[in-house]
Amino acid sequence: MVKPWFPMKDSATWKHKTGMDGYGNPTFSTVTISCDIVYASRVVRTIEGDELRCNALLTSIENIVPGDTITINGKDWPILGTVKEGKDNNRIIQWRMVAF
Repeated sequence: MVKPWFPMKDSATWKHKTGMDGYGNPTFSTVTISCDIVYASRVVRTIEGDELRCNALLTSIENIVPGDTITINGKDWPILGTVKEGKDNNRIIQWRMVAF
């Protein structure tokens, strides 16, 4: 596994959709993840080419996607988009940077 060259010393709670219940409502799973958070209000371009105004960037080895929620110090932040992905020599995604 190829990991980013910098250490991930921050942590956050990641809430992501895991499926649907029998009534058409989404079910969610919550897990604490290691990550690197850079707080900076800026405009970024996603890998899809969209421009987003974000409050911070989060890097993690988890499969965080837009629509997920990150909780930091009791405050929920929706994930707005994927900014960057790191791939190994086999083109498998090893880490990603998302904007929230």
